[in-house]
Amino acid sequence: MRTIILVCIYFAVILLIGFFAGRRTKDMSGYMVGGRNLGVWIVSLGIMAAVMSGWTWLGNPGSAYSGGYSSVITYTAFSPLGLVISYFIIAKPVRIISEKFNCYTLADILAARWNDNKTIRFLCGIIILIGSATYLVSQWVSMGTAVQEALGTGYRQSVIIGAVIITLYIIAGGMLASMWTNFIQMIIMFFVAGILVVAGFAAVGGFTSMNEQIAAIEPQMISPWHAGDGGLAMSFVLTYTVFMLAIAYGGQPAVNTKFMMIKDKKLLKWSPFISVIALIVGTFTVYVGIQGRILVEQGILAPPERQDTILLDVISHIIPGELTDLFLIAILAAVMSTAESYLFTSSTSIIQDLAIKSFDIKMEDHKVLMLTRVTMAVIAVITVIISLSPPPLIALIGTQAFGTFCAGFGPVLYLGLRWKRMSSRAAVAGMSVGLLGGGIFPIINKLLFDGALLSNWTIGGLAVVASYAVTIAVTLLTKAEKSKVFE
Repeated sequence: MRTIILVCIYFAVILLIGFFAGRRTKDMSGYMVGGRNLGVWIVSLGIMAAVMSGWTWLGNPGSAYSGGYSSVITYTAFSPLGLVISYFIIAKPVRIISEKFNCYTLADILAARWNDNKTIRFLCGIIILIGSATYLVSQWVSMGTAVQEALGTGYRQSVIIGAVIITLYIIAGGMLASMWTNFIQMIIMFFVAGILVVAGFAAVGGFTSMNEQIAAIEPQMISPWHAGDGGLAMSFVLTYTVFMLAIAYGGQPAVNTKFMMIKDKKLLKWSPFISVIALIVGTFTVYVGIQGRILVEQGILAPPERQDTILLDVISHIIPGELTDLFLIAILAAVMSTAESYLFTSSTSIIQDLAIKSFDIKMEDHKVLMLTRVTMAVIAVITVIISLSPPPLIALIGTQAFGTFCAGFGPVLYLGLRWKRMSSRAAVAGMSVGLLGGGIFPIINKLLFDGALLSNWTIGGLAVVASYAVTIAVTLLTKAEKSKVFE
């Protein structure tokens, strides 16, 4: 009963934030980019809250439960580096362009860079739609798992409860509500993750003891890569960490669109430090998967019905009963902060980028807001229906979505916002290759070949390399174009 009360209070607070944010939102700028008037702490932690998804809190420990250090290295090792690089290369240009040319979406930024190119805008909309829809499915699956544990409801009822609450407060308050709730949710996640790291290592006798025990259970588990029994091959690990995390991390709309919202670009010099600290602490939850495997092998915990629930099983064992509610709320916060970001991003992309600006449809602001809100509800319903019978592992769903964004947007942002010579044809070619390789091919591979093609490689990582190569090649083969951004 205590858990139900606390979770309901948490949901009520989140809904109130959405309500009050909605009352403060007076125009498109307020609804879409928080009025470009947010402080460094809200932006820095808001970015990390959107990144700290159900994939991070449930999917990564689930992967580490069977894969050991191959999963730890793959999903966390290069994240801080990739985040810092994205800050230094694209944060300041995005903020300046957004204010100078009144941009609200990532498509606005890229279209402005290449003189309102409609093909680029259209490609942006498609990439965001595919990646966001996939991400949302993984978040609804995580939401169902967490709410089921918290409220004791069935999985499907849990998915619907969580989705309704998230959709309501985002419809009401827009990006301002998202950033305020992200800030609160990241604070909860930061402290809970810190406690969980300490308690988890204590439960297995410390870091050294953990490694000794897991090596005794399965020697391959301490290897940075291995292809057997749930592990990840060297080719998979390297193509994921180097090509996606290190050199295309900023392709995520949950990261790059937040750069528009800070009130003063000078404050961006502090954001990387704040965000990286939050990222490192938050992603340490991956070790819980290894710790859970040790506790299962010792007979202390029963084997999980699904790998993705190992975090919940470990929490129930190592955390005192009166504190477990706080940990469940932290997991809910992780899921909600990411789901709200991609629900908002996908709906604004459909209305702003595909419907209005790609096809030159004229519409007053109040109608745009109304259609955006209706689209959010429709997208929520569609993705919830898909998530009611989900694929088995959250980490696999998240990887596909992440690859879509990294390959589709990473190269064009990293090169295009700094390289004056890059042409619009190069941008179109690079984005198209990224979309096909990172977003569409993995789906075809899964549906037609059961994932057998390139199974030991990160397809999204290969798509990132291909996109970079095509973008550079086409730039060198085409004429330079003037850009109002650089002028």
